[in-house]
Amino acid sequence: MVSIRGSRLTENLVSYMTMLSDAKIRAAKPRDKAYKLTDSHGLYLLVTPNGSKLWKWSYAYDGKQKTMAFGAYPMVTLVQARGRRDEMRA
Repeated sequence: MVSIRGSRLTENLVSYMTMLSDAKIRAAKPRDKAYKLTDSHGLYLLVTPNGSKLWKWSYAYDGKQKTMAFGAYPMVTLVQARGRRDEMRA
């Protein structure tokens, strides 16, 4: 038996299995406190108590944690947010 624990394949499968879908985003309802719906590679959707949904990307630069905003859903779609994240990662 071959173990794939800790391999890139495992990371990619876990990342793929937990990625957001448009249905999950549309179903997200506001709560008392803001919360995150995570996608992959640091991209997440911040759902605020007033119901707005904001795309953000968390990354590290020069050893420091940073956050970049990509806009509000649905003005910026899931595909567009992933594209912007990928552009910034390149």
